Amino acid sequence: MSPLGCHPKVWCQTCNVARVLLTPRTMSKIMDKRPVATSPTISPSASDTFEPRNSQRYNKLQTTPAPFWINARNPTDGIRSRAAGQIDGLSNVNASNANASLALSRSLARRCKSSEAMVRIELDTDRYGWETSWRIVRRNQEVISGPPPHQNYARNQRYVGALCLEFGSYQLLVRDQFGDGLCCKWGLGKLSLSVGADVLAQTYDENFEVTVETFHVGPPPGPIPAVADSDYTVGVYYYPWHSDDFHRGQGYLRKILMPPQLPVLGEYNDRSSNTIRKHLEWTRGANVNLWVTSWWGPRSREDNTLKDYIMIHPDLPGTSIGILYETTSRVYSGGNYTSHGNAYTDVNYIAKTYFDNPNYFRIGGRPVLFVYLTRLLHQDGMLQNITSQMRAAAMDHGHDLYIIGDQVMGSLDGYAGSRRLDSLAARNRQWRDRARWHGGTCKFIPSVSPGYNDRGVRFESGHRPLSRRLSATGSEGSLFKSSLENALPLTDSSTGRMILINSWNEWHEDTQIEPVTALGDLTISSSEPLNLTCYGRNCRQSLEYIPYGELYLDILRQATSR
Repeated sequence: MSPLGCHPKVWCQTCNVARVLLTPRTMSKIMDKRPVATSPTISPSASDTFEPRNSQRYNKLQTTPAPFWINARNPTDGIRSRAAGQIDGLSNVNASNANASLALSRSLARRCKSSEAMVRIELDTDRYGWETSWRIVRRNQEVISGPPPHQNYARNQRYVGALCLEFGSYQLLVRDQFGDGLCCKWGLGKLSLSVGADVLAQTYDENFEVTVETFHVGPPPGPIPAVADSDYTVGVYYYPWHSDDFHRGQGYLRKILMPPQLPVLGEYNDRSSNTIRKHLEWTRGANVNLWVTSWWGPRSREDNTLKDYIMIHPDLPGTSIGILYETTSRVYSGGNYTSHGNAYTDVNYIAKTYFDNPNYFRIGGRPVLFVYLTRLLHQDGMLQNITSQMRAAAMDHGHDLYIIGDQVMGSLDGYAGSRRLDSLAARNRQWRDRARWHGGTCKFIPSVSPGYNDRGVRFESGHRPLSRRLSATGSEGSLFKSSLENALPLTDSSTGRMILINSWNEWHEDTQIEPVTALGDLTISSSEPLNLTCYGRNCRQSLEYIPYGELYLDILRQATSR
């Protein structure tokens, strides 16, 4: 065996550091033979060479000084007067050096600009400190991270540091390679960020491989401005089904990519007031003033989230809410759309619960109900019956219902290309003209999607993915940008020039425009695993996916601004 008990194949003779090459899936099989990767300032004893996971023995905090290891990628973006790879900090805080740490913090606070705050970072590692890594991100740009490449944190050790951060919103991403978090089976590990006595973000006592916390530096944010620089009604399909388990742990493509990509907010709880506020802030910043929220029946998860959390949120005024009636769960029976028993009772409930809310979406004073798959209801001969019941239920509460159905369906896959996209635009113009032939009683509302790939959750269906690039040489988001350019001229003034975006956060089908980040390098694209990203008859070509950050919000804002 090589030094530190490492197998020769994973020992680096040149840098004298043990490289842990095992993935979380393989670690569990050989957990009793994992080498301890340590700080160069720590000299492990022979008994520290191997640390089986089933041991119940805890080590006390180390007392040997060690640096607060970080990697400052962009020292001028959010960090003032820092050279790359440096931070003001101490490790191993105890009674003998606590005063020195406080003095350092006060000194640093005096050097922060008036538009910055001194943020204190505290990391307590568990027995497997080398599994821990973290980074702070702002606008999808890494501000600072730790530990540096090819180095690791030591076991059962406290690291303390501080830095100046500009006022604004950030995300703290913490990763535990083994997937069991920092606490509490193998030690009382924790990472926290604070300003003075206020904790901005911290890890909790739970198992995780990746956790993301959004935090704000500086004075409390004020009211979210309403959309004021657009002549359009911009709606996004919004899915309030995530709750505290991110939609029951169902899969999605971005999480399976190598390296994985996640929502910037992590796998969030959409009942969190902070999550709702951030979604409102992001969407309004992109000129979105309407959320069309998926609804699966009275007292469903989606209904409870909408009714008890979104509709009462103090920052909601300025964004209208419409309901997308999910027919697949309400009027679908026996393999087709032949059931209509819920139509009246559902809309009776919706009218009583939502239509009188001042934030509910209206056209010409009429509450609007979006109905999913009306084209299939029409195909099965049920559309007239069901919509009549819906109108009757709304009228019983004094409301003249305005119904929007998805009668028009376009299909693209692979790289759409300009020719196919132009053909789709021509067909949509024909639908717009047909709507006009109804003498003003029917309106055409265009919709746009940035791409599509549901293979992370419905692989067996064999649906072909649609790239977010218009062509193989196109830029990320070029399909979305070109689609908006084709769709916006088709909007109708009587609907407030409405355009619908599919979607804000339908992660299962990868149609979301919600910001994305990556667990690895933020600039690296991914086309693996190939069975999820391939397209074409023989699945021999693959699509690339990048952690696009807020790109789609920028594209939408630019396209819909005056």
